[in-house]
Amino acid sequence: DNNKNIISSNGFKASIDTILNLNEDDYSPTKNYINEISELGLMQFIKKIEARFLLRDNKINGLKASLSKEHFNALNNFNYIVKAKNISQIPFYALKLNNDELSLLDSYFQSIKEKTDLLNSIESSFSLSIYSFLLRYDAYKKNMPVSVFWDYAFNVDQRIQNSSYYLPYLFLLFENGYNDPQLPKKITAKIDSLKTNTPSLDTFLNVISVLDHSLVNFDKSKAELANISNGKYMYFMESEENRQRNITKIDPIQITNMADEKIDFKKILFDDDSKITVIDFWASWCIPCIEEYPEFKEAKKKLTQVRFINISIDKDEASEKWKNKVNNLNGTNIKDQYRLADLDSKALYNYFNIGPIPRYVVFDKTGKILAFDFFRPKDPNFQNMLNLMVNNAY
Repeated sequence: DNNKNIISSNGFKASIDTILNLNEDDYSPTKNYINEISELGLMQFIKKIEARFLLRDNKINGLKASLSKEHFNALNNFNYIVKAKNISQIPFYALKLNNDELSLLDSYFQSIKEKTDLLNSIESSFSLSIYSFLLRYDAYKKNMPVSVFWDYAFNVDQRIQNSSYYLPYLFLLFENGYNDPQLPKKITAKIDSLKTNTPSLDTFLNVISVLDHSLVNFDKSKAELANISNGKYMYFMESEENRQRNITKIDPIQITNMADEKIDFKKILFDDDSKITVIDFWASWCIPCIEEYPEFKEAKKKLTQVRFINISIDKDEASEKWKNKVNNLNGTNIKDQYRLADLDSKALYNYFNIGPIPRYVVFDKTGKILAFDFFRPKDPNFQNMLNLMVNNAY
C-alpha cells in the first residue's frame, strides 16, 4: 500500500532522525513542559515548535535533488507528523489558558483532525500520541473530565468516531487494560447509556461482549469472534492464549548481574512477593530506551507493589559500557539491573519475540504473562494500567 514505516532509530548516520536533526523534544515531552509554557506562554512555546518544523523543512528541501518523489513526500509528511506530535504533547488540561491561547490551540486541533489521511500515510511511533490528543482535546472542549480515557472515549465528535484511527485506537487501549475483568462491563454500560447508533461503537461493543463471555466459554467465544468483521479481531483470542503462557515452562536462562554473577532468570522473577513485575528490555546504545528511563524510575518509586527489572541485550564484549550506562542512569541504586548472559542463545529473546526496543513485558506473581508488549513509561497508560493490574491481581 506504499505506506512508509518509520520508527525511532539508534542514531545511525543514515537514519531519519539523524538526517532531520530530531532532538529529545521531537521524540517526547520534557519534564519542564508545564513550567516552560508557564514562563514563555503558549504562543511562544508553539513558535519554538514551528521553528524546528521549518528547520527540518529546509533540510528536506535541500535533499530534494537526491531523493525520489516518493521519499521526498514521505519526509515532508513525517515532518508534519513530528510537529503534530509535539503539539499533541502540550498538557492543555493542566494549564490556565486565555482565550487567545485556546483559539490558537483550537486551530491546531482542527488542522490535525483534518489531516488524518496524512497521519495514516506513515506508520510511526508518534501516531498514538496524536490520536490521544485528538480525543482528549475534543472532550476537553466539551468540558468533560479527561483524566480517565473511558470516561470520555465514546462522547467525542462524530467525525472522530467515523475516522479510520478511532476504532483501532479503542481496541489498542482496551487490549492493554483487558486484564481488568470488570472493564468489558464498565465499557458496555457507558456505551449503552449513550443510546447512539454508531457503527464503530457497535463493532467495539460486539467484540468486548464476546471477550467478556470468553471467561466462561472460551471455545464458543472464539467461534463468535471469528464471525465479527471477517475475523479481524481474532488477535484478542491469540492474546488470551498468550495469557495462558507461563514463564515457568521455559528452560533455564542465565542473566548476569552487575557483579558478573550468573543467575537463572526465573529465580530472579520469583524471588520477590510483588503482585506485578515489569521487565524492561533495553540496551546501553538505545536512544529511545534511555529517553524512557526517567519515567520508568519515577514509576518504580510510585508503584510500590510493582517490581521493575531492567534486562539489557548488550553483548558480552559491551558489558563495561552497559555497567557505565547503568551507573550513569541510577547512581548507587543498581538493584534489579541485569544483562542477558549469552545473547547468542536468544532463548529469552525469542520467547518474547523481541524486535525494536525498548520492550516492556508484564508478569503476575505466578509467572503468567499479562502483556507481551506493554505501554512505554512516558505514556500515561503505563502507570494507569499497572495500577489496574495490581488492583485485579490475586
